Formats: sequence, structure tokens, C-alpha cells
Amino acid sequence: MAPALYRREPLEVLIDHLVGQVTFNDLKRRLLINTVDLHSGMQVMWGLPGLRSTRVADAVAASCALPGIFPPREINGRAYVDGAVVENLPVRMAASLGQGPILAINVAATSVLRSETDTQGFAATYIRGLEIVMQTQIESQLRDWKGPPLVLVQPRVEHISMFAFDKTEELIDAGYRATANTLDQLGTRLDGVARGMHPTRRLRVLVDESRCVGCGSCVIQAPQVFRLDARGKAEVLTPVQTWSPIDGAYVLNCPTYAISVQPEQPEDSAA
Repeated sequence: MAPALYRREPLEVLIDHLVGQVTFNDLKRRLLINTVDLHSGMQVMWGLPGLRSTRVADAVAASCALPGIFPPREINGRAYVDGAVVENLPVRMAASLGQGPILAINVAATSVLRSETDTQGFAATYIRGLEIVMQTQIESQLRDWKGPPLVLVQPRVEHISMFAFDKTEELIDAGYRATANTLDQLGTRLDGVARGMHPTRRLRVLVDESRCVGCGSCVIQAPQVFRLDARGKAEVLTPVQTWSPIDGAYVLNCPTYAISVQPEQPEDSAA
């Protein structure tokens, strides 16, 4: 029985051609590659002290081995898979290595509708399910972030599937432009950024009563923001919110799209 949808050989030939035989010890700059030991479930970050004699190509191949998509990569007699199984955006590991700040670029945007053709067949359904699981994992791990200053960049790449391997150049370009825009928005050096997650923005939350059916989903997700009024309609308790890059999931999760937001003008610039 095949362990995955794709064979490992073409990918490994490509990685060997691009990376060669270098080990982590050969690199001039520190590089960490996130993987998971398939047997123990333990996160293994190649490039840390004691894990530097391994070939970089082997670690890269392991980090590509998402279960069900590519077979696990064997390193020193152990089977390793993509670290996304445990932490798709490994900012916690980055936080453990220093005081920050951390600059993280997340190109795994999945909080969008996909067409029916994107969810037909086993492969498409499985991949879409992985997208949702990984994005939910990222949001859960980053909610109430208590680590060093974290600048989270999320390029507008909703139209690209997480596994659209032919869109890598577009993703890199979008990530570069979004990072430049975010740094311009912060208007300061990263080492001057305060603790917490950045950038933040002030928004006003609105409810379209004609669309609201009173399901209460928003109240369950954000009871500090919403309640149901006497008519059973969603009512906003605190309209003006300060959002980090991962806040506001209740807007996307409203089944009738009754919730929206608009930028809140500063008081001194209000007309």
C-alpha cells in the first residue's frame, strides 16, 4: 500500500540538486528546519546544537513530507514528517531562542470559500481539510500570545491553495511586498516594537439585522463583543475593537455574513 499520494524520489532528486551535500555545520548562518518524529510525535528542529551534523537536504525533505502527501523521510533510522503537524508557523520555537522580536510571514491563508471544483475527489477534499486544520492550529497557538514582540505578516494569497506548488514564486513575491508594507506601517525598527502581536488596527464592528438569523454563533465565539437582544438578533456590545492580525474570526464564521467591520477613524481626525 502506498504511504502517500506522491512518490518521494522526484522531490528528493530536486532537493539534492538544489541543496547538495552540505550539513548544518557547513552553513555560515543559522538555519532551523521544523520536523516531527513520526513515531514519538516529538517536534525536532534540525540545526539546533546536537542536530547540526545532518545533511540539510535530508531535513528539507522531511519538512516537505506532509502525511498523506509525501512519504516520511528517514534520518538516522527514524521517520520524520513536516513540522506543520505540530506547529505550522513555529513562532514558539523562535521565541525560545531569544528575546525577539519575531517576524513571521504566514502564507497559509485559508479563511475563504473554495469552489466546488476545489473540493471534489479524495485528494482535493483531503488537502482542503488539511488547510483548514493548519490555519485553525495557527490561530489557536497565536491567540493570547505571551511571547516576545511578534510581527505577523499575512499576505493576501487567499486565491492560492496551500498545496499549489506551481505558485511558489507568486507566494514569495506577495510575502515580500506584504512584509515591506507591514514594516512601513509600523514606522519603527523591529527592535523598538513593544511586546504583543503587531500590527494592530482599530475597527468598528457592524451587524446587518436583515441578514442576522439569531444563531448565536458570534455570542459563543466572542461573548465580550456580542449578545442576543430581545428579538433574538445579534447586538454589538463593544463596537470599537483593536485587532491583532488573527482577531475577528467571528466575521468569517457568521453563516449568513451578517457581520462586517470598517476602519475606525481616530477621534482627532473625525469629521
